[in-house]
Amino acid sequence: MLYFKSRWKYSLSKKSVKDGEFEILFKIIKLTGDKIWSLLEQLRDPEIHATVRRKISALRTDEAYLDDGEKADFQQWIAIFPFIISLSSNAMPVQLVPHMIWAAQARWKYSERIKLLFCSDEEEMPLWIKHIYKLARYHSATKAMVKLATRQPDIFTSIYVEAVEVPGQQRFSLANDITALRTTLQRLTKTDPGSLVEKLGQTWLTDDPEVRFRKACRLNLTVHAEMQLFTFYDHNPDLTPRLLFMGTSKKVCFLYHNFLSRHPLAIGVSASHQKLYPTWMPAPCSSSVRKKHKTLLWDLNRHLEETVLRDLETRLGVRRPVHMDSTAGPSLTITGTFSSFSSAMELPIRSELVEDQGPSSDTGIITE
Repeated sequence: MLYFKSRWKYSLSKKSVKDGEFEILFKIIKLTGDKIWSLLEQLRDPEIHATVRRKISALRTDEAYLDDGEKADFQQWIAIFPFIISLSSNAMPVQLVPHMIWAAQARWKYSERIKLLFCSDEEEMPLWIKHIYKLARYHSATKAMVKLATRQPDIFTSIYVEAVEVPGQQRFSLANDITALRTTLQRLTKTDPGSLVEKLGQTWLTDDPEVRFRKACRLNLTVHAEMQLFTFYDHNPDLTPRLLFMGTSKKVCFLYHNFLSRHPLAIGVSASHQKLYPTWMPAPCSSSVRKKHKTLLWDLNRHLEETVLRDLETRLGVRRPVHMDSTAGPSLTITGTFSSFSSAMELPIRSELVEDQGPSSDTGIITE
């Protein structure tokens, strides 16, 4: 995780927006190349290649695509797929830039046609398409950053980078507690959980929901980058930025959004996809910070239990849609998009936490 504090003026006045987008995307690729290559590797499956080749061959003989300009454009786009995944693993970052732009077209221009071509009836979208949509986020994040910079250039006034040590993962499991699910449900509902256990078994398509529950709770808990930023400011209040806004490469998750809404710092984010990551955990902190947040964490825990109880009573078994911009599964809400501010002009500016130190300490930004 990287903590940024402003010290250098970012301006697009001497270059075009497209030049700015290319430069930033190039730097993002250099920083996150390992993640990008891991996604590209997922696309090197021979079965995926065979499926795409069959679809390309079918499109070439489809007269409707030859006579329709938009359909012809899509045919040209999908025909590039074999070249995208054939790029050598030792390719330079600049060679990956077209890949990100190509993936962005899948997400924002051709998503409906992709769905029609590769998803029959109510069939769920193939995982490899979700990988392409995930690649598209890098380009989307770039465009969003440049757009914000042109509207609010002072936000990007001089960036100072400080490395923050990433906390290690923690192992969590229910061990051999053979009635963990029943015990948990009984504590939440205050009633005999027998019928709920049976319903959960039907929803999970298993005859032994206890075993399914124990397996699902064997997790390596991880501190997300946003939580790392929060704990950095908790321990370094003198570095708290005037502009309380966090830029992320994607929308924030359900648990972080709920933690954020209760934290006294109240950092703004663009939106939340409301996905639930079971491996999420708070960042480790000093005893003094933990003492300050004790009430916050108890309130968050109470809210989560109330949410679980409500869904057990009203939404058990409801299949939620999976959003195209996330591979984390369905969101806990149907819309799955909450924003913590309504426009760039309403970004939360800190006035009472520390004295204004002038333009040398304007903002904090996080990248993942």
